Amino acid sequence: MLKDIASKIVVTLVAYYIVEAIKLFITLIFDTEKQNELV
Repeated sequence: MLKDIASKIVVTLVAYYIVEAIKLFITLIFDTEKQNELV
């Protein structure tokens, strides 16, 4: 029972961090594109 809860928490955290990393990656790409347009 406890292992199931722990594994669910770990999976949720990993998924959250992956989503945040993807968001950061996308914003970095779009920011560089905007900077290139300004130049």
